Amino acid sequence: MAKDLQSSLKADLEKLQALQARIADKRARLAQVNRKTDTRRKVMTGAYVLDCLTKNPEHPLTVALRGQLDDFRGFLGEANEGLFPEFFEAAAVPEAPAPAA
Repeated sequence: MAKDLQSSLKADLEKLQALQARIADKRARLAQVNRKTDTRRKVMTGAYVLDCLTKNPEHPLTVALRGQLDDFRGFLGEANEGLFPEFFEAAAVPEAPAPAA
């Protein structure tokens, strides 16, 4: 009787270990899917912002974003400024004064 219980316990423990391994694997896959989804959201948001900056210079979002480029430059750091030269150069050039009437 004791041997039967021991072997049954051993089998149950092996099943438990297998289930725990499956749970850990599924958690890891879920975390990977969540990271991919988050990255895709960020890329799509960035693509929209870049599209607005290049195609619609008078769009209210573009005007507001141009005012935030200094903060963005600080976020990127000097090493990454080269990724967006057209936006930083455009922000650094002051607008020409209106002609006198």
